[in-house]
Amino acid sequence: MGKPPPELPELRAAVDAGAVGTEQIRTVVSTMRALPAGVNPEIRDMARASLAANAQVTEPVVFARFTQQVADRCDPDGTLDQRDPVDKVELTLGSRNTTTGLTGFKGFLDDLGVEIMSKAIDGLAAPRPAADGTVDPRPAKVRRGQALVEVLRRFLDVGFAPTQGGERPHVTVTMDLEALRGQLGTAVLDHGGPITAAQARMPACDAMIIPAVLGSGSQVLDMGTAVRLFPSTIRRAITLRDRGCTFPGCDRPASWCDAHHATHWAHGGPTSYGNGVLLCPRHHRLLHQGDWEIRFAADGVPEYLPPTWIDPNRAPRRNMMHHNPFPQRT
Repeated sequence: MGKPPPELPELRAAVDAGAVGTEQIRTVVSTMRALPAGVNPEIRDMARASLAANAQVTEPVVFARFTQQVADRCDPDGTLDQRDPVDKVELTLGSRNTTTGLTGFKGFLDDLGVEIMSKAIDGLAAPRPAADGTVDPRPAKVRRGQALVEVLRRFLDVGFAPTQGGERPHVTVTMDLEALRGQLGTAVLDHGGPITAAQARMPACDAMIIPAVLGSGSQVLDMGTAVRLFPSTIRRAITLRDRGCTFPGCDRPASWCDAHHATHWAHGGPTSYGNGVLLCPRHHRLLHQGDWEIRFAADGVPEYLPPTWIDPNRAPRRNMMHHNPFPQRT
């Protein structure tokens, strides 16, 4: 038996001739596969030939717009695809850029999906001026991206996600303990590639830590038991004291915060009420960059020493957003 004819003969010929780029190939294939089954065969053939011809002479971004126009003309009234919009929802993860450490993704949501996502991230994506009134420097797209990650992080924390292999989903960070202590070296994630030791210290502040002993060939010799660094009793006590993010000027509530070791546990800092502070994810990241320092005042309240480029005298600052210093009038 001979080989079956190619589904896209014009594109196959262009590929064999080396006349079409990889991005254009992917775009043609995905566009043709997405056409509704009810498209007239003659119109489908015309679309296939037109896409293959233009793929050879059009750069990827412009070609993507062209393919959308072709798809729209194949079904101008939008009545040929009988599937429910929710069945056409897509999410595609791209490959990790080793230079930037970022992974692209793209997809489509139905109207309800867009509404749900917008409601979930709008509050978290709002601009957040600094305590001195400085405008939030983050562009809107950066705020939205960070808000989406925060929503997903909270979802995993609450534990509503279905179990995988009998366990709740969790983020796994693999690294050497000495690298974690010294903030030098890298850690490895299950899906996202390597991160620095300094970045790994942030999730290690308030996480399930499972020690593993590895042999010379990286084989697992022994697995310890998971330990919650801040148990619920200590977390509740810290919440009663701090009431929200302790970074100066931040109004984020306690439910949005991580428990952070003022002296990191990898450096011998105890998991205790006197060594824990609440920090929202944004200021948690800032603390792990190392420019700001935390200390506890004589009254047990956490206060922050700014870097010298903000205040040469490094005068301590407190967050008064959650603690009104003025008595209420009766």
